[in-house]
Amino acid sequence: MNLNHITVIAENVPLGLRNISINYPGVTLTSFSAAQNNTFYYLDLEISETAKVGAIPITFHFVNNKRRSSIFYLYQRTPQTEPEKLSAEDVIYQIIPDRFCDSQPGNNQIKHYFERSDRLNPGGLHGGDLNGITQNIPYITELACTSIELTPVLESNLMTHSYDRMAPTNHYKIDERLGGNADYLSLVEECIKNNIKCIQTFVLHQIGKQHPWYKKMIDPDFFYQSLYNYDDEPLNLNVLLDPYTTEKHKTNHRKTWELPNWPTLNQNNIIVQKALIQHCIWWMETSGVRIIKIEQAARNTPSFLTTFSEAIKSEYPTMNLIFDTKSIYNTQRQLNTLEAPNYYTDYTYPLLLSNVFSTYRDNNEGVTELYDYAAKQDIKADLQSKLICLDNHNLTRAFTNADSESDQLLLMLAHLLTSPGIPRISYGTEWQSKGNYNKGESAVRKDFPGGWINDQKNGFNQEQMSSDKVDFFRQVQAILSWRKNNPEVLKGDFKHYYPKNDIYTYARTSEKGAILVLINNSDQNKHQLNATNYEEILSKYSWGKDIITGDRYMDYNEIITEAKSITMLELFE
Repeated sequence: MNLNHITVIAENVPLGLRNISINYPGVTLTSFSAAQNNTFYYLDLEISETAKVGAIPITFHFVNNKRRSSIFYLYQRTPQTEPEKLSAEDVIYQIIPDRFCDSQPGNNQIKHYFERSDRLNPGGLHGGDLNGITQNIPYITELACTSIELTPVLESNLMTHSYDRMAPTNHYKIDERLGGNADYLSLVEECIKNNIKCIQTFVLHQIGKQHPWYKKMIDPDFFYQSLYNYDDEPLNLNVLLDPYTTEKHKTNHRKTWELPNWPTLNQNNIIVQKALIQHCIWWMETSGVRIIKIEQAARNTPSFLTTFSEAIKSEYPTMNLIFDTKSIYNTQRQLNTLEAPNYYTDYTYPLLLSNVFSTYRDNNEGVTELYDYAAKQDIKADLQSKLICLDNHNLTRAFTNADSESDQLLLMLAHLLTSPGIPRISYGTEWQSKGNYNKGESAVRKDFPGGWINDQKNGFNQEQMSSDKVDFFRQVQAILSWRKNNPEVLKGDFKHYYPKNDIYTYARTSEKGAILVLINNSDQNKHQLNATNYEEILSKYSWGKDIITGDRYMDYNEIITEAKSITMLELFE
């Protein structure tokens, strides 16, 4: 499938249609057919390279010799540029637009949308918008993150569950409560100006009931029925990636509706396939975004993911694709038949980090798990394809997993930001946002402090934030800034030492620099570095500088790592 061969769905076609014709140089109507709802027709168009930009008249001929015309617009393609790939030097900042910043309160209550903004409702719309993100690009730049990832932003006109926009009702429209298409394009443009990569998230396996496909029921075969009798087992993403589950069991799970107003799409239907692929291509052409994420990738059929990936790659050979699904199983392994996916999220990592540094477990056992995790990885591959995170929109917040202790959270973030892989931070983690996913999705999707006019505390300018939180923010910012200024080190070699006495040590080295990381997981004991233990690394460098504190060391043996803390030593020849 490519942009020279497309399928158009014509709606509201009266009865008595005899023929359809197109008279436009370079555009040929190769075939047409009625949908099961015969007021809709599928038109297959072939567009030559010589076709000019303009309005293409489509003429509908009826048995009574009457005619009716519709217009299909042919736009200029976006000039192809080589996109910047995500790499280990990047840090992704994930944002739920509705929960970040409400810069335009006037778009919170729009009459033709069912659900209105209600900030007192944890699971409702809170009013954050895309312009709020655009206005705060300087904050993201100052924080030293290099990419932003937006959760879905397409229109989702539902009675409830609108804010996360997991069930689109218009594939070609940004939700007006977020500001609409123009604000989205402005955000992407602002990201480009500031050298920030932008990741757009798509939901391909389901829609909302107010989508014309369902509301007007073009064809029942577009959807799976909502009820299946297999012991009323709830939807479980782990089943979809379990290599030992039967295919019938997986198929039943893919057919299940996540919510009663979220119909699941039948991706075996060829029209559904074409429509989903075409709308993604349309957004890439319209916005210029070249990194896209498929939310809940496992909910899609493997055959469709293959078709989708091949179609996208045929148009954009260097497109960045992220396949994401919340599962304890390795997403990459289960989707390994696909050559196209560039990236996947390792959900074993946040599960591991959630209790490694906890004071409620054996300290040495905790850091030994870090060692074992790293020892099992393909580091070279991790640098190219694995996204790692402490939390996201579907996981308990990192600060909650850190037992609400700043020292623990800093250890977790420091390990995240120096480990092989591409790190992703959820908005507000730098301000110790809390939330337990077991208490519901809304518990981990709280508003960013300062994103609303009446907020007393403001994380964007640090106003009224406690001194402890500001100190923590600056420590995180110091690590992120160092990463941003030393990209080659994070793409370099990885060496580590087996933990002893609650200490785990590892190094990242390249021709352009090096860093030695010492994690002291003890609850009480300080650790004084013995340089001879790390001679293989340290002998190549004459001095070091602590990235967080700025302290310099000409004698490595003077380095003392406090209990429940980390030393991140940049090494110099």
